[in-house]
Amino acid sequence: MRRTVLPVLVVVLTNACSSGLGIEPTSRSVVTAAPSPSITILGPTAAPRLGLTEEPVAVPNTIALPATSDPTTPTATPPKEEGTFPARATVIPRGTEPEPGTVTLTFDDGPFDEWTEIILEVLAAHGVTATFFISTYRLPQVAHLIPEMVAAGHSVQSHSDHHDDLTEMSEEKIRTELSTSIDKLVEAGAPRPTCLRPPYGATSDLVNRVAGELGLEVVGWSLNTLDYSLQDADRVIDTTLTHIHQGDTVLMHDQWAPIWETALPVVIAGLRDRGIGFTPICVAEPRD
Repeated sequence: MRRTVLPVLVVVLTNACSSGLGIEPTSRSVVTAAPSPSITILGPTAAPRLGLTEEPVAVPNTIALPATSDPTTPTATPPKEEGTFPARATVIPRGTEPEPGTVTLTFDDGPFDEWTEIILEVLAAHGVTATFFISTYRLPQVAHLIPEMVAAGHSVQSHSDHHDDLTEMSEEKIRTELSTSIDKLVEAGAPRPTCLRPPYGATSDLVNRVAGELGLEVVGWSLNTLDYSLQDADRVIDTTLTHIHQGDTVLMHDQWAPIWETALPVVIAGLRDRGIGFTPICVAEPRD
């Protein structure tokens, strides 16, 4: 179910997360402003982009993490909510659910040349198709990955163009942001996208209306793996396999490929042992 974000005074956020621009995983950000009550969060642990300041912290440097296009730009990180680890919600609109008996793996914020390629290789090795929500400002530098995704049977959808908070934009700006994203994906070789996952999971009536007018259904997720927060393959595996159910749409991130390279095969095998399969959402052609 959708829910409205409650006011937050100060939330300490951990490392790079569902942000297309991203911050280096060697810093953390502090949210100092509360979101507007009109903003709806689609996913169970997400926050719109707010007033942020960087606060350097020591983080275990055990894996090589992806470089960002602008490491000086702070962006919001979904907070972990007490008592809901990971938090759950029913957030996927009708018509975009996984097939019965399956889950959908979704990856946000890419593509990254090296990191997304790792994800694609693991998925191919295990015969799994997923849904990728693309931050299209990264194109055309990594546009060569889009035909590779399509050829492998993955669903390629919009995560907006610049990964900015759509709820803070005018109608004209929202329309431009989404239209640009659509055009870039089609130009790169994807079918015209049918779904939008708004950055940070933050949407509003205006965002929903403009997206709908452009033929995009706004979708969220029902299970957050907290890969950006846990930063450890074993903990991600445990968290995901403990809380996942048939019918879940699972939030993951390309930029945490060093974790998923280890965790994803274990998660896939664990779900298959339970008789759970995998299907993408927002496919180009309607399913029967």
